[in-house]
Amino acid sequence: MVSIAPEEMKNNSKVLFGGLTGSDAVEGAIKLAKFVTKRHVVVAFENSYHGQTTAALSVTSIRKYKDLYDPLGPEVHFVPYSYCYRCSFKLEYPECDMRCFTYLEHILEYPYSGIEKPAAIIIEPIQGEEGVRVPPPGFLKKVEKLARDNNVLLIVDEIQPGMGRTGTWFACEHDGIVPDTITMAKSIGGIGLPLAAIMYRKELKP
Repeated sequence: MVSIAPEEMKNNSKVLFGGLTGSDAVEGAIKLAKFVTKRHVVVAFENSYHGQTTAALSVTSIRKYKDLYDPLGPEVHFVPYSYCYRCSFKLEYPECDMRCFTYLEHILEYPYSGIEKPAAIIIEPIQGEEGVRVPPPGFLKKVEKLARDNNVLLIVDEIQPGMGRTGTWFACEHDGIVPDTITMAKSIGGIGLPLAAIMYRKELKP
């Protein structure tokens, strides 16, 4: 796994097999981020799906999955995903100047946004639960840089699109990004093996 990781993670990562489902992987990634940063806020995206356990469901935005279980984990904030077909801001790409990203930048860096510095941003490089949503080129790179500039961990959820399903081993490689943590499950379980894992940079020692 570490030999095929995105470049800066290649042979500089650890893999933890911590459960049977993607939810387990997401739970592990969130716990690791909170432990390492000593912060508790997580930023996620609209139209996201990350699983059915408590923390995974708390960073899932789709109401039909979570309405019966609210309140879930505290301090999760959702921002628009870069989905140009039905833009949350009713703008057109590229004239929009990626307003979805500048909004994320605003809530992270504006000291009066009301949102504490998060432990992590969790994002799917391609959203796959409510239709296939592919962000425009450069969006993921901007999110990565924003996370780095603000000392926030970047969790990339590769549970659905990973392991070669998009032409590269990991879907995040299309934008040339290197996350802090990658979650995997369906992508490594193949035809249905109950297998989940997270891969994280060695520096993030729990």
